[in-house]
Amino acid sequence: MRIFRLICVLLFCFCALYVIGGSIDAFQKKGQTVLKVSWPSRDARKSKSFDLDSVEEMGLTNLTGQDPHFNKQLNYSGILVSKLISSISDSDKIERLRFYAADDYQVEIPVDLLKRYPVLLATRIEGKRWNEGDVWLFGPDRINLGPLYLVFPNIDYKDEKDLSYVGNWIFSVKSIDLLQSGEGLAKVTTSHPADERARQGMELFVKHCSHCHQIFSQGGKKGPALDKIAASRSADYLKRYIIDPQAVVPAATMPRVSEWGPNFGEQEADAIVAYLEYLGAGKKKD
Repeated sequence: MRIFRLICVLLFCFCALYVIGGSIDAFQKKGQTVLKVSWPSRDARKSKSFDLDSVEEMGLTNLTGQDPHFNKQLNYSGILVSKLISSISDSDKIERLRFYAADDYQVEIPVDLLKRYPVLLATRIEGKRWNEGDVWLFGPDRINLGPLYLVFPNIDYKDEKDLSYVGNWIFSVKSIDLLQSGEGLAKVTTSHPADERARQGMELFVKHCSHCHQIFSQGGKKGPALDKIAASRSADYLKRYIIDPQAVVPAATMPRVSEWGPNFGEQEADAIVAYLEYLGAGKKKD
């Protein structure tokens, strides 16, 4: 009987190790797509898929950065985004790159910045690849970290604020769209509000809010589209929510406006509200 129990225990441990090992190695399976890149062509958009090995075969570059998520200096290895661009498309025609995360968070970054600085799509952190079980706990959300992490050389180029902006450092990049002039968030900024405060709000929205929210079908899908939010919510409600979402809706996961930077507060919230009211009007309620 004891021998039988011992065999059962050993079998259980073996199965547990197999499951855990399978989970850890999931990103490293050859042929498993971890990145899809699309770009414009004459007739329709083309795309190419990569597994983790084919990404790293482009050549690894090392980078040390001050990670705004972990709030410490870390070492990364990955491929230069500029090299990825040049290997796929005529970069002279590309204006911006739109990066998508696995949780529908997204950000658009000018191609000039990606060419000017050694921005990496990191496959390794401190010399190791991400494990599938590596997650970032953000409130109730569990955000997968790997296998690709967009990181910036913010130590060597401290004066370039966009390199340290936490919203640009994207975990779990799953796809990239190469965009020409007039595509993506450029559609949002083609119509400029006459009111200066609303125009400032548009700029703030594009930089800080469009990662999770859409306007004119452009932007992230992590949160709701906001084209017509001003028709259903008062300016006071919107301002209070932007300043401190959890004070209005305790379960909200949206960051406070003060988390955008040390100089963000009520004025920025007022500007965003002005822009949202510019986008849509109608009967409002608290």
